[in-house]
Amino acid sequence: MVYSFFLHYGISAVLVFMFCMVAIMLDKIEISNKTHVDVFAGKFPACKAYIGKTDRLLLKESCCINIDVTHGGTLSFTIQDLTEEADFFVVRLVCMDNADTLIKAFSGNSKLSGYVYTNKIKLWELIFFR
Repeated sequence: MVYSFFLHYGISAVLVFMFCMVAIMLDKIEISNKTHVDVFAGKFPACKAYIGKTDRLLLKESCCINIDVTHGGTLSFTIQDLTEEADFFVVRLVCMDNADTLIKAFSGNSKLSGYVYTNKIKLWELIFFR
């Protein structure tokens, strides 16, 4: 009797359980959304950055922004001026870190690439609405 019960309802119960676990995972797992940034050196502590436009990125003057540099570290900046173009935000930045950190990050170049983390999005939103 028990064997016939599991044979009859077992696969359906396992599928329902698996569907519930997938739904919970899609709701609980969040992924950090990031946007590409190109930073051009200026006279210390000023820099100019081109940040790719996205609807999830909210920039305001005099707010702080952290840029994760692709070859080491995180740089902190304050937004001094903001201009909006067709595909980019053009931002004048003032470095909050010391001069050595900024010089080390640029490592002799005048351009630096990195990422700005805009926010976290749920996995279900990424799969079904993108």
